[in-house]
Amino acid sequence: MSPLYNKNSGGYIALITVLLMSFVLLTVSVTVGASGFLGRFSQLDYENKRVSAGLAEACVDVAILEITKGNNPAPNTCVSVGDTCGTADAKKFCKICKVENPTGDPTVLVRAVYNNSYTNLDVDFAKVGSKFFVTDWDEIVNYQVAHPSDPCPLP
Repeated sequence: MSPLYNKNSGGYIALITVLLMSFVLLTVSVTVGASGFLGRFSQLDYENKRVSAGLAEACVDVAILEITKGNNPAPNTCVSVGDTCGTADAKKFCKICKVENPTGDPTVLVRAVYNNSYTNLDVDFAKVGSKFFVTDWDEIVNYQVAHPSDPCPLP
């Protein structure tokens, strides 16, 4: 019998193997669980952005409706959906920040917020007779940077 071989060392190798396999399985389980948990928040952010974009589009529609009636919406006109604009608990609203050239080919600048998801739109129209056609539709990443002289605050 060799002095390097000990009958009691067989359990040690099995124990280390079980510990390593448990560590690997635990790491995989935690990683998969965390990605599923964080994926829910990503989906929630996506849904909030969709609502915010819908509010901004509705604000553009309201601005064009007012222009077709012959009215020029005042700067920072608040449009709400079931909430009072400007209050701390208002969750669904948008603002018509500015309407440029309302009698010709108008440009409408709007901002909307929903659960800290912001949408800033810059929409250009062409007026042909009594009809309006969208010529350019851009989302502005940061309204204050794009229009520093024309603040349009949102809470």
